[in-house]
Amino acid sequence: MTSPTIHAVDLFCGIGGLTRGLRQAGVVVKAGLDNDPTCRYAFQTNHRDVEFLCRDVREVNFADLKPYYGSAAVTALVGCAPCQPFSAHNRRKETSDADCSLVTEFARLVTEGTPDFVSMENVPGLAKHPAFADFLDTLTRLRYHFKAAVVSCERYGVPQKRRRLVLVASRLGSISLPEPGTSPPTVADWIHDLPAVGDGDTCPDDPAHVAPPLSPMNRERIMQSKPGGSWTDWD
Repeated sequence: MTSPTIHAVDLFCGIGGLTRGLRQAGVVVKAGLDNDPTCRYAFQTNHRDVEFLCRDVREVNFADLKPYYGSAAVTALVGCAPCQPFSAHNRRKETSDADCSLVTEFARLVTEGTPDFVSMENVPGLAKHPAFADFLDTLTRLRYHFKAAVVSCERYGVPQKRRRLVLVASRLGSISLPEPGTSPPTVADWIHDLPAVGDGDTCPDDPAHVAPPLSPMNRERIMQSKPGGSWTDWD
């Protein structure tokens, strides 16, 4: 029996990174919402059949999003609220209620619409914040099954050491995070097939594949460098 297709709306969509992952997983993303108009071009260029809504989530009700779900049998509301207030790099000692308002607004939309699935991703610091505890209380009150954990992204195929808080929730039954892999990838696994380009050049087939220009001194340093060595290898 084929599972019904999930239709989703992506809050705080930015240029569409989460939308990309959802679509690769077979989820039909119907709209992305972000209040930054500079995100529109990249989002729509990468996702031409997904509508970009340039709106502030604080001024949106679930009724505004409902038309994008249409008659979908299974619905999802996902979002990665801006992480700056909860980041370890934030030099401020405390976050204000205004800082946390976007997580609270996400919870409000979940309450208004009770979509079948909810997913959130953020920095690990959010897990210790009252705003996240309130979000989990909202899911509990609405009878969602949920799982939240801080995961190591390299165990899930990302060639970078990065820890993220991931939440998945379902009103259709139990839900869990996928088991991590055992062999973290390397950067070489992802870029080994890119064609070589000289310093200062751009790949003619991929404008994002660029090598910065090097000074004659840096070229000489690279030539004298040894794998696993250091600057002491230079003459």
